[in-house]
Amino acid sequence: MGIYLRRTIKGRGKMKLRFIQSSVKEAIDNLPSGLCFFDSNGMLVLCNKVMHRLSFALTGRDLQTMSDLNSALNMPQEEGFALRDGEVFLFKDGTAWQFRSSVVHDFLGNTYIEYVAANVTKLYEKQKSLTYSRIEQEKLASHMRQIVDNITAITREEEILTMKMQIHNEVGWCLQSLRQFHAEGCPLEEKPAIAAGLNKIAGILQGEIGHDDEADALSELCRSAASLGVDIAIEGDFPEDEVLEILLVAAIRECVTNTLRHAVGDRVLAVITDGENFIHARISNNGKQPEKTIVEGGGFASLRRRIEKAGGKMEVQSLPNFALNISLPREEGSLNL
Repeated sequence: MGIYLRRTIKGRGKMKLRFIQSSVKEAIDNLPSGLCFFDSNGMLVLCNKVMHRLSFALTGRDLQTMSDLNSALNMPQEEGFALRDGEVFLFKDGTAWQFRSSVVHDFLGNTYIEYVAANVTKLYEKQKSLTYSRIEQEKLASHMRQIVDNITAITREEEILTMKMQIHNEVGWCLQSLRQFHAEGCPLEEKPAIAAGLNKIAGILQGEIGHDDEADALSELCRSAASLGVDIAIEGDFPEDEVLEILLVAAIRECVTNTLRHAVGDRVLAVITDGENFIHARISNNGKQPEKTIVEGGGFASLRRRIEKAGGKMEVQSLPNFALNISLPREEGSLNL
């Protein structure tokens, strides 16, 4: 009787152990991640269904040893059964998985190598979506810069065409006046008007005098800038002197171009103040700060020549924020045109 009981207890112990092992295997198989263990000799000890499926997709056969799995994970992209994107493996069913390994020990001190495969499909797709969005934004920004460059070039061409038409009209008027002046015997009272016309033509050819419609250039500039998404704000009184107005409009136009092309801002502020002998203007924007000292290119260099020719001063401030500071003589007759 005692022998029978011992055998019964021993048999029940084996059944209980098999039941525990079966429960552990079932629990591991139900995991959403892939999981497997290898002993210190690299032989497979335990592997769940997900890892079996993934390893078969990687190697083309059932998983047996750790070297088989390592070979598949380290195989060059063009030779593997799954596509690779960095550390992510892309399978034919559209899922993305990432593998990692670590050394673990059981309660008896035995060493095993654990491999875990994590499903990172949603994370991978989100990352790809963000990367695509960033690339598209860069393309759009580049396209917008090209549009701004084209608009600037077209505007300059239109200004040049308008200038040519004005020169043509002014020269025609001056020649007609000279013929009439000569035909009338060169009366002295007509001489100042003739001289003024010749001086005006000379100033236009030298780029020191704007065309006739430039008195309304500020309004046109504000409309053009608004169409490009830039708001121009003026604080203070704009000078009534036509030459001063032309120079200030040219300065604001150059700052709008700079804001669109480099600062990526949407607002240009011109603060105009009256001094004793000078009118001062400070033009700034709300764009990003310059990364280094601004080198005056064609636009700013040309503007500086015009301002200094008129007896004014110009300073381009780079740090900590961009600002264009201009001083122009305000007394009548002080401009050297």
